[in-house]
Amino acid sequence: MRTVLSSWIALACMAVFPQASADQAPKDILLTPAQVERDVELAAEAYERIHPGYTRYTSQDTLDAAWQSIVDERGRSDDHSRR
Repeated sequence: MRTVLSSWIALACMAVFPQASADQAPKDILLTPAQVERDVELAAEAYERIHPGYTRYTSQDTLDAAWQSIVDERGRSDDHSRR
C-alpha cells in the first residue's frame, strides 16, 4: 500500500509542479522542512477531498502516518546535509 500511495503522490507532484528545464533549475536549492510540511498538508487535503475512495482500503491513521513520513524524511535529509 505504501508503494501505491508513494506512486500516486509522485504522479500528483509531477502534474502539479512541472519540472523546469535543466538550465533553469538550481541544483543546490532544496525546500525547507516548513515548506515541505506545507506542501504535504496541501497535497493530503486535496487527495482527501477529491478521491472518492481515499479511506476505502486504508485507515485515516495509516494515511496520515504516510503523509507525515514524507515530512519526517525531509527533516532527516536536512539534518544529514548539515554534517
